[in-house]
Amino acid sequence: MGASSGHAPHILGGRAERLAVDYFCGTDWTLVERNYCFGHREVDLILQRGGGLLAFVEVRTRAGDRCNHPEETVTWKKRGEIEAVVAAAPVC
Repeated sequence: MGASSGHAPHILGGRAERLAVDYFCGTDWTLVERNYCFGHREVDLILQRGGGLLAFVEVRTRAGDRCNHPEETVTWKKRGEIEAVVAAAPVC
């Protein structure tokens, strides 16, 4: 896979999502939905713990030398989109 591939970010993001799912499936969390969409908004993972608590997860990945904390890379716009998805998501 070359650095010039236009799809490299999607490939890297997909790998990161699979790693996140593998991690959570090794705990007491259950995957409810992956890449849940509401309109043009999307959240990477919806997880549930113990049949009650829901978690809406935005998986963040970086390539290269930039070492920001993941929470620093979520913009206010993306936070608003996640909140809209949470408000619209059906209760499991």
